[in-house]
Amino acid sequence: ALTMEQRWGFTLTELYTLALRFFKEKDGKAFHPTYEEKLKLVALHKQVTHGPYNPDTSPEVGFFDVLGNDRRKEWATLGNMSKQEAMTEFVNLLNRCCHLFSTYVTSHKIVRAEDERFRMEQQKQQIMAALNSQTAVQFQQYAAQQYPGNFEQQQLLIRQLQEQHYQQYMQQLYQVQLAQQQAAIQKQQNGPKESTPVIAAPSMWTRPQIKDFKEKIRQDADSVITVGGEVVTVRVPTHEEGSYLFWEFATDNYDIGFGVYFEWTDSPTAVSVHVSESSEDEEEDEENANSEEKAKKNASKPQMDEIVPVYRRDCHEEVYAGSHQYPGR
Repeated sequence: ALTMEQRWGFTLTELYTLALRFFKEKDGKAFHPTYEEKLKLVALHKQVTHGPYNPDTSPEVGFFDVLGNDRRKEWATLGNMSKQEAMTEFVNLLNRCCHLFSTYVTSHKIVRAEDERFRMEQQKQQIMAALNSQTAVQFQQYAAQQYPGNFEQQQLLIRQLQEQHYQQYMQQLYQVQLAQQQAAIQKQQNGPKESTPVIAAPSMWTRPQIKDFKEKIRQDADSVITVGGEVVTVRVPTHEEGSYLFWEFATDNYDIGFGVYFEWTDSPTAVSVHVSESSEDEEEDEENANSEEKAKKNASKPQMDEIVPVYRRDCHEEVYAGSHQYPGR
């Protein structure tokens, strides 16, 4: 069975507050409960407000006060009904008495959803304004490189980058909150543990202007790598004044496998390119080494986290691009 919150979209306390307001405002106007229904509603309200009927603390009612006596009797029949049960019964009874109540709740639900949407939009604008102030120069330079002399295309690309940056930031914020919650649970269960950095999710996108991209890239010989089946590892250092790594690539005739990893080590100051025959080269070397040599080699390796898994990309058909916020230095 559905709970009250699942059925109505409000918590029981919120729903009861709406029901009580509806009863006080609409009784005798929008709906006309019977005498017995009204007695029950008033009794349930007293049960919620004061708890079970207690003759020792309740004021005396005159003998000729028929309404007061009837209300007291109805309240007493509720016995030890809990506050939650009384609120639930009040809502259900009111809903049976007047079909307009459900419409009343729905209208409040719509208003609340609109208020929440407006609040979230305001919050997004504030966060984006703060993020955009940090990346304005970076994104402007990148857009100018991609579309020199084309202001409209530059602005369109900047807006896309800003939206992706915002989504990435919110996902990272969620991951941080989730990690903090999990760490708190682990700390309670197992005591404190060494915390590991939270890795932000990468942003990735494609664009179809592959011909223009390759023509532009060919003008810079250092930006072109010839690959004939080898594995190429490009190490890019982090920058003290930067916070993101951006990449963009395309190939002439074939798709390639592409992935991104982050090494937790003091990075060099220059980009380096390493070419190996296959990804199995190092594995074969490790198999040939004895266990002691293997242990020393593994110990000397920096910790590495996978940012983008290696998958084949159809970069011979469109340009593949992306960005990732540094998890460290």
